[in-house]
Amino acid sequence: MKRQLNFDFENEKYVLKENGDIIFSINGRDLRFISLDFYNGVYKDKSAAIELTNTISNDDFKKGTYLFSWLTDIITSIQTDLNDPKIEDVVDDQLTSEPPKLVYLFELSACAGSGFYSDGPSRADKEIASPYPDADYAVKISGKSMKPTISDQSIVFVKAISELQDGDIGIFVVDGDVMCKRFRKEKDKRWLQPENGTGGFKSVILQEGISCIIQGKVLLS
Repeated sequence: MKRQLNFDFENEKYVLKENGDIIFSINGRDLRFISLDFYNGVYKDKSAAIELTNTISNDDFKKGTYLFSWLTDIITSIQTDLNDPKIEDVVDDQLTSEPPKLVYLFELSACAGSGFYSDGPSRADKEIASPYPDADYAVKISGKSMKPTISDQSIVFVKAISELQDGDIGIFVVDGDVMCKRFRKEKDKRWLQPENGTGGFKSVILQEGISCIIQGKVLLS
C-alpha cells in the first residue's frame, strides 16, 4: 500500500505533508532544496512507495506546478529504481539536480514601447522552467528574421547583460522597437543583423541618432 503524501503551500513554503504533518518544505522565495532534509523527512526508515497529490489552492509565487512535477519525477524514479535495501544510496543518486530555475516569459511583439528597458523587464504573469541556470528571463520570438537559427514563435532564454561580443544574438530596444538580432561589429561599425537572407530583412546600422539599448544575450546550446 502506498503512502499518501500531499504537496501544498503554506506560509511562503512549498510543503510535503503526510497524515497532516509537514515532513519536508522548500522556501518559495529562493527554492533552496536541501537533499538531506528531503531524505530524512520523506524516506528515512519509511517505505519508498509513495503517491503524491497536489493540493495547492493558493500559490503566492506561482511555482507550485513546476515543483510538483519535479518532485513527482524524483519520487517516481526512486520507487522505480529501488532494488537495493539501502534506500540512502538510491535517494542520493536521484538528488543530483536542483529544482529548475523559473523565469518570466515575455511576448516579443508586446514588448515594444515603454515598460521593457534595460533597467528590468516589464511585468509578466507567466513563468517557465529554464534549462539555463544563468537565464534571467525568456522571450517568445515573433517573426521570421532569425530563421533558421530561431524560428517564429519559438522561446529563447536571455541573460540580462549590457554588452555583447561580435556574433552574439541579443534582444534590443531600437528607437522604442524590441527586436531579436545578431550583434555585429567591425572596427568602428556596429549593426544588428538578421539571419534570414531570403525574406527581405535588412540589417539595422547603429549610427548617431539611433537609440539602441541591449536587453541581453540570447542563450543558445
